[in-house]
Amino acid sequence: MEFLEVPFILWESLKVSTSSTDSIQLNQPTWLLIDTTGQGCHIGLTHQGVCWTDSDMQPQSHTKRILPMIESLLTQVKLSMNDVQGIVYTKGPGSFTGVRVGVSVVQGLAFATSIPTLGVSTLMALAWQGYCQTQQPNVGAIIDARMAQIYWAVYDFTQGAEIVTVDCISSVEHVSEQPMPSLVAGDVHLLENTLVKGEIPSFSAQPNVDIKSLFSLVETGLKQHFLSWDEALALPIYLRNDVAHLPKK
Repeated sequence: MEFLEVPFILWESLKVSTSSTDSIQLNQPTWLLIDTTGQGCHIGLTHQGVCWTDSDMQPQSHTKRILPMIESLLTQVKLSMNDVQGIVYTKGPGSFTGVRVGVSVVQGLAFATSIPTLGVSTLMALAWQGYCQTQQPNVGAIIDARMAQIYWAVYDFTQGAEIVTVDCISSVEHVSEQPMPSLVAGDVHLLENTLVKGEIPSFSAQPNVDIKSLFSLVETGLKQHFLSWDEALALPIYLRNDVAHLPKK
């Protein structure tokens, strides 16, 4: 396992102790939610049935901004890290730097507090947002991977979250040759102009993970047992280093 390091981060600024929470309460939980895998830095805090959020869209500011944002949100709600019962985070794929920064912050906070974590695929989070907006359960999610490639996955939320196509990296052309789901969410502009008539799905542009939607996904995933808390070290999904390909037709 790899412990990631972000330079110049002062963990002590969050005033955490080594005490831990004995259990995760699904009813009105206190969770910290983090997404740095796309454009900007997005965090959330759920407490007593309310979800507070904050975003910073400054490019390449994740390292400098994420901990002050967390501290500010905790102060706003009059809580500390000792009150947090679980840390939810998007683990990628996405921006390499963003994924690395977000996961390293989760690693540091979880190590300092013994708080359990729950990592969610960024593609699943985007697919879930599309499903919630349209109620179409068969959803493909797409993220720009640069270098003429895309991150791609297909999920079916009819019952739980069935993985139809596992998270992978591929070309737009290759993906466009595959059977299409009824809905595509995420960076849909990358796919809209490549599909043949009659095979065109609905599109739901989702440029970023929505924190409140991420909370909804995790809450549902825990109830339906397709997501679970993890006491192990938080780990990222890069895909670029371990390239997966869609099966040939």
